Amino acid sequence: MRFLKTYGFVIGLLVCLVFSLVVSLYLHPLSYYGIKSVPEILLLLLVGFLAGLLGGLLGLGGGVIMLPALDFWLGYSSPAAIGTALFAVIFTVISGAYGHYIRGNTSRQISRDISISGVVGILVGSYIFTLLLGEIKLLNLCMGIFFLLPAYLMTRDGIKRQNESHLNGEHETIIAKYHIQRRTWLLGLGFVVGLLTGTLGLGGGFLLVPGITYGLGLSVHLAVGSTMLSVIPITIAGSLVKLAQGLVVLPAVFCLAIGTVTGAQLGAALIKYFQAWALKLVFGIYFLYVAIKYISAFWG
Repeated sequence: MRFLKTYGFVIGLLVCLVFSLVVSLYLHPLSYYGIKSVPEILLLLLVGFLAGLLGGLLGLGGGVIMLPALDFWLGYSSPAAIGTALFAVIFTVISGAYGHYIRGNTSRQISRDISISGVVGILVGSYIFTLLLGEIKLLNLCMGIFFLLPAYLMTRDGIKRQNESHLNGEHETIIAKYHIQRRTWLLGLGFVVGLLTGTLGLGGGFLLVPGITYGLGLSVHLAVGSTMLSVIPITIAGSLVKLAQGLVVLPAVFCLAIGTVTGAQLGAALIKYFQAWALKLVFGIYFLYVAIKYISAFWG
């Protein structure tokens, strides 16, 4: 019974995703979706699995890993990579949020405030995205600049070897330092994340987690759980816009989601065996590489 309580929802979600993938491939051939071959399906599953595994270890939705993989190594256009990666993140955060919810690692008040302003932000961001569709090089530049942020945050945290005790109130919070109202901080944080998600297709977990921990002085576990819960309506709203624009490759979404949901469970189980600072340092360097690659595409 304990196993079903913990993993029953995840198993049900995986069954639905596999069924959806089979139906989509039954209705149309691979070429209809722009998928070149069966090995590409396997690569999508692998990319999703790695994104979920690393996301589970670092508290990410996986979009920051899936997006450059689709864009650089699987040959998707930047708009299609953005739409497809964002849609796949929905299933990752639903699975992750459920796991944190049953363990009591979520705050509905925090998630509600972030979600409300996040949905508004994602609608504004989606409008900006439509303006950038005809300017792919400019879109690449924006994405490159955006990836500099997680590169900086993760590299900094990795070098400092920050641990959870450092984040659990042993420092002055942002809202206390600058005399900001708690709800004002959350609403502003949600809007910024929604704006960036709508424009660039990333879930924003790597912004929300430090925003909650440093801003409010809460534990990492509560920050990650509340982030997962708050990102659900934000990513759903953004994904529906991208789907309406024809920028989502559904079989690719299902493959990525199967991988991320599976990988996230393994990541959650293995997290105690890894040093978070080392993972952050490695991926900070990786995101710096991604940022440089996007920026160089603008000049190339």
